[in-house]
Amino acid sequence: MIRSDAPHRAESGDLETPPAVPPVRVPFLDVVRSEWAALRSRKNAVLVALSIVGMTVVSTLSTVALMAGYTGPSELVNARSVQGLPTVGLYLGQLVFGALGVLIGTREHRAPTSQATRTPSPSPTAILLAKVTVVGLVGAVVGVGGRLTSYLSIQPVLAQHDLDFALGSAEFWSSLAGAGLYFALIGVMAVAIGALLRSGAAAIATVIGVLFLAPMMLWLAPGEVAAEMVNFLPSEAGTQLMLAETAAGDLTPLQGGLLLALWALLPLLACVTIATHAQRSIKDEPAEATK
Repeated sequence: MIRSDAPHRAESGDLETPPAVPPVRVPFLDVVRSEWAALRSRKNAVLVALSIVGMTVVSTLSTVALMAGYTGPSELVNARSVQGLPTVGLYLGQLVFGALGVLIGTREHRAPTSQATRTPSPSPTAILLAKVTVVGLVGAVVGVGGRLTSYLSIQPVLAQHDLDFALGSAEFWSSLAGAGLYFALIGVMAVAIGALLRSGAAAIATVIGVLFLAPMMLWLAPGEVAAEMVNFLPSEAGTQLMLAETAAGDLTPLQGGLLLALWALLPLLACVTIATHAQRSIKDEPAEATK
């Protein structure tokens, strides 16, 4: 007995193409949980977070010791007034965290090429945004943790010169929040660059070039124009987020934060546009096949 719902044969003897079935949407929180589980399964992710905190503490302590030994307490007073000492170690930490973001962004997640399935599968855009969400939250925690640990580690050194400061001031909490936002946006930018270039080596080179090499080259370049251009790079703009006071002519914390957000959003918007276009192309394939 032949079932009525069995596919019938065409004159050519081939089975007819099954009708397209609308894709099943996956809740965004489920995609975020999947990306979080994938990140936790990477052993190097935990090592990266710990190494960033360790580098921040060591670099900050070394800077404070050199300043106290060679320049005297007067320089410490100036540095303490803007609470900029713990920022030193974050320069190295941002490079390491940026590399981690690139590796996460370049990891392939392909949507199904056929729509004749009811298997839940998140869209490329949802996967990208989930990666950005996870890396951004992890970056916020790492940034706040590194900044806080640096503050606590330098207190005994500053206390030797009667320069230790209270940790409950509004400036202290704003600098902590700025450090978290700084690392979160750096992570978003790194994930977007990794997803955009689809090459780990090229993306890491780009992130290092933007965060480290470009500021160094502009610092060494003669002229006032190069000195002004440095302020608009992501590392310098983000640094303003962590400063309680800024010098005349420098970007304010709000301006630095907005500029860093622009650096992060531009490659992200490019990735979303490309992913959306690719998703529409996949949806159009069954319709073209039935013509």
